[in-house]
Amino acid sequence: MDEQMKQRIAAMVTAAIEADFTGRKEAAGTPVGPYVHGPGGLFSLVPDENPVLSAMVQPRGLLSVLPLLRSDVHVIEDLTTLTGVTAGEGSNPDGICDTPPRPGLKKLCTLAVPFGRLSLQTREVGVLRLGKLRDALENIDIDFPMNLLSQDNFFPMGGVSTVGTDVARREWANRLFELAVEFQRRLCGLVYTASPLNNTANNGYMESVGMDIWINENNKRDKTSSAVCTALNSDIKDFNYNAVDGTNPDIVRLITQLARYIEWNARSMGFGETKWVIAMTPDLFYALADIWPCRYLTDQCSNSAGTNVVVVNDELNQRLRNEMRQGSYLLINGEKWPVVLDDCVPEDDWVSDEEHLLPGEFSSDIYFIPLTVMGGRRVTGFQYFDQNYTLAQNTEARNTNLWTTDNGLFLWGADRSYVLCETIQATLEWRLLMQTPQLAGRITNVKYSPLQHLRQHNPDDMYWLNGGVTDRPNPTFYSMWNGATMVDHDF
Repeated sequence: MDEQMKQRIAAMVTAAIEADFTGRKEAAGTPVGPYVHGPGGLFSLVPDENPVLSAMVQPRGLLSVLPLLRSDVHVIEDLTTLTGVTAGEGSNPDGICDTPPRPGLKKLCTLAVPFGRLSLQTREVGVLRLGKLRDALENIDIDFPMNLLSQDNFFPMGGVSTVGTDVARREWANRLFELAVEFQRRLCGLVYTASPLNNTANNGYMESVGMDIWINENNKRDKTSSAVCTALNSDIKDFNYNAVDGTNPDIVRLITQLARYIEWNARSMGFGETKWVIAMTPDLFYALADIWPCRYLTDQCSNSAGTNVVVVNDELNQRLRNEMRQGSYLLINGEKWPVVLDDCVPEDDWVSDEEHLLPGEFSSDIYFIPLTVMGGRRVTGFQYFDQNYTLAQNTEARNTNLWTTDNGLFLWGADRSYVLCETIQATLEWRLLMQTPQLAGRITNVKYSPLQHLRQHNPDDMYWLNGGVTDRPNPTFYSMWNGATMVDHDF
């Protein structure tokens, strides 16, 4: 585990607990349980000998692959690209002193890339409730080796494991952990679907530009003229809800052609050594890997009668299939193209798209994403607004309500109701930047039918499973002040 990542959430928890709460905006004054310990505490019944492991499915995908390119303090990113030189004008001269043709004009396209804004807050805490135990037998020495291994670049869930015991012991650590889970779930899907069209009326919530907008065609417009910049078109191929294991069209040939097209773009545009990553759902990748070796090894091997004249060795076929699964790649044009298994890729089923899909069928897209060009220059990744700048702009107001973490990635604040109730809020302002969308591609509407769909991380998904409880019953007893009536004991 990266030591820097291990320290990030620990620093966040410490900053939240040690911050000066003087003069903060009032919270609602209605604390929300459950609490970690004490009467009805979530962990109050955990025995000494039972370590707490996690059965929670965590999102995996581009969020942990794409880098943080840099921080910024500009609200709009102007991304300018040289799109070409127009045709020359004039005719070849007849005489040596006649006017020769003139060259064309170079053309630029400037895209506007706004920030998105995502804010979340913890459940409200009653400060008098913190630290209370149910009785002398309640266990606070909990063995809590939480197996949360995600290392995404926005919120390091991997760092939580280093303070796992604190999550089970300390109220704020527990609630900040819940905040981290929610940030991760929301951002994972926004990588693909984000659109400023979804902004709220007064911009309390804002979205940037996601992959579905970046990897598209005829939608890149110059910010001042509205001219469509077709040179920035990505290569889009519609599979039209055909089955991934069908033969007409053949998904292997289509993917191969897309890869050739964007490789040629990179070569002819002078980008030199370019690296891509392919993103798709895990179920689609496994379905694709099943049919890939046989199709790949026999491609274009039919005679004039349409009969395939190549005999594929079963052992070779199976070995290639296993290697691609284990190494998470596709063999295209003799090269290994890495595949990111991303369960945040938008996926339709027979409920959301009954026009094209039957029960048991699913459809989603395959994304080809350029990561680096010219031997290492990063062209796709995240930027974030540096909240240290925001913090600095509030110094004159002596605003001690705010603090930052993660080098300005997050801005934090606390709301208080008098002195007894508190919430902590966090805000992230981010955008996804792709400098070379013309080197990207997408195959849309690919249909597949897994024997069993994999579990999902999103509570709104039909394949999300949980169970258990969110709180514990309060202890009850007979009291000496109201006779034989049972009393519910809580604070």
